[in-house]
Amino acid sequence: MQERTDNELVDLTLDSNKEYFAELVTRYYPKLSRYLHRLLNGNVHDVEEVLSETFMKAYVHLSTYTPSLTFSAWIYRIAHNQAIDLMRRKTRTQTVEIEEHHASFDPTKQYEEKDYVEHVLSHLDIEERNLLTLFYLEELSLGEMSDMLKIRPNTLAVRIKRIRERIRKQYPEE
Repeated sequence: MQERTDNELVDLTLDSNKEYFAELVTRYYPKLSRYLHRLLNGNVHDVEEVLSETFMKAYVHLSTYTPSLTFSAWIYRIAHNQAIDLMRRKTRTQTVEIEEHHASFDPTKQYEEKDYVEHVLSHLDIEERNLLTLFYLEELSLGEMSDMLKIRPNTLAVRIKRIRERIRKQYPEE
């Protein structure tokens, strides 16, 4: 049996076949989970909260999805917005000392590549971390990112290039 496309699953769900939405959840849960894990610095509780809110919001607003955009860009956009909202709520109630994070990283120690990448990402602001995560780790195209973030592809390419250059200057020997 051929796998249904995202748009077919959306149409079936909207035609009162709600069980088809579960297929979309199954398809996107691992991808969004990885994305949010990186965006939210590995906080499992926050990831689960945002995933839950994302799928709930997607289900409630599924009729607003327009097939001219990819479903993946649409659902990543919802997840991104939910993560940003959560982070804003949390920053109102707590302050994180960046200097403490810098002090805990010893550049003379040997780190696994994954640890190093997570370290570098954790020191970027949320928008920068989001761009690098979507492009390099989630492997979305500039077009998909453009649909999701409502930013022109050329602008995204320039921003990604600038972030990479700044990282190279900040960590020259890596």
